Amino acid sequence: MAKKQGPYGTYHAVHSALIDDPHFQLLEPDSKTLFFTLRLCHEAGIAGLFRYYRSMMMERSGLTRQRHDDALDELQQSPTLDRQRPWVYYDEETSVIWIRNAVEANPTLNIASNWEQREGVFNQLRAVPKTPLMLLFADYYQLTLPEDLVGRLAEYDDESKSRWTIVRPHRTIVERQIADAAAVAPELHLEAPPATGSARAATMKRRDAERLAIWQRWRRRIIQQSADQDLATYYLDHLEMTVDEHYAITGGTFTPTRKAAVARSLNEASAEAVLGAAELFIDKSPQRSDERWFRAVAKSRDRMSGDEQKKEMQDHRRRHEGRGFFSQTMEDLASGSEAIS
Repeated sequence: MAKKQGPYGTYHAVHSALIDDPHFQLLEPDSKTLFFTLRLCHEAGIAGLFRYYRSMMMERSGLTRQRHDDALDELQQSPTLDRQRPWVYYDEETSVIWIRNAVEANPTLNIASNWEQREGVFNQLRAVPKTPLMLLFADYYQLTLPEDLVGRLAEYDDESKSRWTIVRPHRTIVERQIADAAAVAPELHLEAPPATGSARAATMKRRDAERLAIWQRWRRRIIQQSADQDLATYYLDHLEMTVDEHYAITGGTFTPTRKAAVARSLNEASAEAVLGAAELFIDKSPQRSDERWFRAVAKSRDRMSGDEQKKEMQDHRRRHEGRGFFSQTMEDLASGSEAIS
C-alpha cells in the first residue's frame, strides 16, 4: 500500500525475492528498469492499476521510445514464475496499465480483512478511465465491485472483455463475498487483442516485420560465422521448431517480439556458444523451457573458454547416451566440422 513518510511522500513495498526470481532475471535490462519504474511510481497507488503516460515513463526510466516500446512488449508477454501470466496488462485504447501482482505481492496489504484498504482499491479504480482491465482485476482478486463501478463498466460486452487472457492465482488473497462474483468478469480465453482499425493493424504489421528482420540478420550472422554453415542452419531451424513446439503446448506463440529479444540479447555471442546452447536446449523436453532458457545458456557458454565449451558438450552427449533429440546424430554430423565444439 502506498503510504506517507515525512517529506518523502509515497512509497511502495516490494519483496526482495523478486530480483532472484529466475524469470525476472531473464527479462531484458530495459524491461526490468521499466517494471521497477512502474512498480515504484506514485501513480501505481494501492491497486497497481493507473493511467499510463508514455512520455513520463520514458523520462523517468531513461529509455528511448524504441527501447521503451520493446520493454513494454516484453512485460506484456513474459510469463512470471507460474509461466501463465504476464507481468503487466496494458489497454492501449484508454492508456491504462495494470501491474498484475501489485496487490498480491505487497506485504503491507490485506484487502481481504481490511475494508479501508479495499475501499482504497475501489477509489483508485474510480479515478482512472473506465477499461475492461477493471473487470479482469476484479476477477483475478475475486472482488465484488461496488454498484457504481459495475454500472460504469456495464457497457462492455464479451468481446471488449476478451482482449487478454487472465488466469486466477492458485491462492486468492480476497475471500469470495457473494456467489455472483464470477458474473462480474467471466473467464477470459482469447490470447491477443483484436485489431482496432486499419491504422493500428498496419502499425503492428510494420513493427512485426522490423523485428523479424532483426531475427533474420542475427541468424545470418551465426551461420556465416560457423565453419559448417549447413550444420548451423540445421541447428537454428530445429531451435525455432522446438520453441514453436513449446508454445504449442503452453498456448503461446514465438512472436516476432520474442524472436527480436533473442537476437538482441545474443547480438555479440559467438556462433560456438549459440549453437552449443541450441543443442542443449533441443535435447530438453519442450514442455520445460522456452527461448529464454536458451538465451541464458547461450550467454553462460559465451563466457566460457573454448575448452570449457567443448567439455560441456562432450559431457552432455555422454549423459544422453543416444537418447537425446540431437545426441543420436550430432556426433556423426559434427565430425570433421568445427561448427560445434
